[in-house]
Amino acid sequence: MSGAVAQVANLYPYLVAEEGHRDHQAEEALFLTFNVDLGYLEVRLLGALRASGARVTVLADAGVWAPDVRAVNLAGLEYHVGLADQATAFHPKLTVLVGPQRVLAAVGSGNLTTGGWQYNRELLTVFTGDREGVPMAVRDIRNALNALEGTVRTDGVTARAVQRTVALLDDLLNVAPPIDTGHRVHASWVAPLIDQLPAGDVAELCLTAAFHDPDASAVRRLIARMRPRRVRVAVQPGWTHVDAAALDSVLADHAATTGATVELLRDPESIGTQHARYRHGKLIEWVTLEGDRRAMTGSPNLTSVAFLRRAGLGGNFELAVTGPVPDTLFPGGEPVDALSVPVLVGERDTTATEGGPPNVQVLSAVTKDDTLTIHLNRPADSDVPIEGAARQDHPDVWSTVGLVPAGVRTATFAVVSPPGSRVRAVMPDGNPTAAMFVTGERKVLTRTIPTAQRSRLHRANVNDLFGEDLGLLELLQTELAAFALDATTAHTPMVARATSGGSDDGESHHGAEPIQPWLWLQDRATERLGSDIASWLLAVPKAGPGDSGAVPWADIITDEQAAGLDSDEAAADVDETLTAIDHTDANAEVIDHSGDPERTRRARRRACVKWAANAVLDSPFRQLGTLGVTLRFWSTGNWDVDDPEPFTLVRNLLAALVTADLPAEIAQRAASLAAIGLTMMRQRTDVTISSEPTLRFQEARRDTRDLLRLADPNMIEAYAAYLRTEDGRPLTVEDVSETLEELAGDDPLAELEAAMRNDFTVHRPSSSSMHIHKAAGNPELSALEAIGFAQEHNGIVVWATNDKGRWACVGWNNPDLVTVSGVGPTARWRHQRLTSSRPAAVAVAVANALLSGDGPAHLPGLVSAGRAGQTPQARDVLVGLGVEEAGRPPCCS
Repeated sequence: MSGAVAQVANLYPYLVAEEGHRDHQAEEALFLTFNVDLGYLEVRLLGALRASGARVTVLADAGVWAPDVRAVNLAGLEYHVGLADQATAFHPKLTVLVGPQRVLAAVGSGNLTTGGWQYNRELLTVFTGDREGVPMAVRDIRNALNALEGTVRTDGVTARAVQRTVALLDDLLNVAPPIDTGHRVHASWVAPLIDQLPAGDVAELCLTAAFHDPDASAVRRLIARMRPRRVRVAVQPGWTHVDAAALDSVLADHAATTGATVELLRDPESIGTQHARYRHGKLIEWVTLEGDRRAMTGSPNLTSVAFLRRAGLGGNFELAVTGPVPDTLFPGGEPVDALSVPVLVGERDTTATEGGPPNVQVLSAVTKDDTLTIHLNRPADSDVPIEGAARQDHPDVWSTVGLVPAGVRTATFAVVSPPGSRVRAVMPDGNPTAAMFVTGERKVLTRTIPTAQRSRLHRANVNDLFGEDLGLLELLQTELAAFALDATTAHTPMVARATSGGSDDGESHHGAEPIQPWLWLQDRATERLGSDIASWLLAVPKAGPGDSGAVPWADIITDEQAAGLDSDEAAADVDETLTAIDHTDANAEVIDHSGDPERTRRARRRACVKWAANAVLDSPFRQLGTLGVTLRFWSTGNWDVDDPEPFTLVRNLLAALVTADLPAEIAQRAASLAAIGLTMMRQRTDVTISSEPTLRFQEARRDTRDLLRLADPNMIEAYAAYLRTEDGRPLTVEDVSETLEELAGDDPLAELEAAMRNDFTVHRPSSSSMHIHKAAGNPELSALEAIGFAQEHNGIVVWATNDKGRWACVGWNNPDLVTVSGVGPTARWRHQRLTSSRPAAVAVAVANALLSGDGPAHLPGLVSAGRAGQTPQARDVLVGLGVEEAGRPPCCS
């Protein structure tokens, strides 16, 4: 049903219902919680969440983080745990499960624990929506999540998950009609929650909460704001943290001042009753003077830090929902003598943390590229030892990883620490902190793929694509076109940027950066193409098999937390991981097609021509895939050695990629594949002679000059794994690096000089100029041809002379091309401003003009010509290039 809202006791049936759709549409599952029981999450919820298609992220309070490592098997592998490190409690209770078709969002009082989801009396409001309609309260949830940026300190992996959730909510909210159910969601990090309640007379006010201020100040402020004519407060003696005498005094004062009826009641499910059950739900319910019943439920207790203050200004992080309630949620009860209620006060979420900051602890641990990055919640005064344990290690076995230096919050260690490992810090007194689980972001971002959505490509590996049957590659092209996921138009929501001393995977608190759109691309590619082919196309590692199984010590896992009291408290415990990774790819064998039948090779060539023609007009992702296929077929010998066609195909695909507005992750992959393409072109052409392959190489070099700076060695290694050099050996990162170093060399005219020495005597007056000489020929055409050869370099001068006394000087300073030519002291000047043409085209046009006798009138970009062409503007161009005397090369004056 579109736009539904309900008060429920348990959310689990909703998760099962989402899985039951079997369309795998859910993309993000996000939990905000104070306390968390990861064992419960893994045993009861994770299967349904992953089966629905969702990535799973939990954000819990760092101050009470205390995982039972014996009960945790999949943290960092199948889901990510992030911690919020604040001076006060991070206390919201929110669940969001969202995809492009549907959303499930729940605001409640229960933590992500056995007690919070099964055993305690909790209050939970669930909102469901789809593309036909979404409750307006979901937009409030979206805004609350977005407002977390800059207000809560957490890790980068969590921050990106929050903002991916925001982006998905945006997508759904932008197409679904809003449905007003009368509910609103309020975040204490936006404004104090008491300000969201009506100010004025109400007929009745009913209150219950697990925690109260010792002096009942929050209840006093609430009564003063709403001025109820009747007040009822229910408590559970021995369970509710309250000074009942102080609370009774507040009620008595209100009765004496206003004549209102007040009652302090014993909850009917209190200790000692037949149906005793701990009431952890928080309720502020009121009846208006018109008889309408409304309520605020959610995470805030009846305390000052939860209810009266804004988060960041002495208040907790709380989330609440207000709206109509058809039937009372108040438990009622019998009157109780305040003096008979035990005094329980001083719990973690009832008073703001005072004094110094809490001890140093590990806020996050992220593994990437055989390094482990540790982020502490704050710098320490002395070096902090870090200990680690492999996921398979017994929970009591730890080894030393290294030291986080004093005054440093973030440190990176050159150790292999697979996802699911454990780390902990050791304090000066020798006591360890709570364990933190090492996350592999690539692992936790991988979504479960239903069999029904798998194409034939799923059963193939990369080498299968390049056999005699082109059917798989045709299917690949169809799938690439069907994605319609042009990375330039993908989502770009904002995520918190790492603070000073952090990294991309580190602590996030202030600032913003775009979410990488390639995550969506990677998601779709893996779903449609399978892990092997998607990993090759996007140069990302495949998920390793067998790393989510049971650990060796599983037979001694302790029982889960017993049913009962959820105290909003937790103790601490910590762990880490160290093992080796094998990067060898068994599929990365080098294939040789040079001996295949010509009919088969021709079919492959024609297919590449067709695919390239389509790809240059399509998305960058398709261009990337088609370039990879073309390079593979070229590398394996499907074109003859002297065939210029692959040079043209590669150059055109690179030109298309360069002109696209690429997000950073896509640009890195394009640059890395471009570096390989240029290496293959360079290895297969003689740049000292003028030819079509040489020209295509020079054009590709010019087009990709800026892009190549983004090339990544790891991605180059991934793409090069399936390619070979011109002499048949496997292409290596060193081959590509050598080409890049050559292209980035200090001498911009080195290749031009090598090419010109075949026909000319060459002198170099400077690094940016050249003098070429031969017995006969037209010096003007020779100089223009040389400029055209080196046109990707700006600010160069070429003099050309012959034995007959003819000479020419050509200067190129984009967009100005100045040509001076003559015999002896007689000079003719021509100034062209090339806004669309290039010097190479000018050389051809001049040659045609000389042969036809048409003169310079129709040359491109003509500004001035002839003896009158020596204008101040033309002379300034040459002077700017260091030329004072056009007819006299400095090296031969």
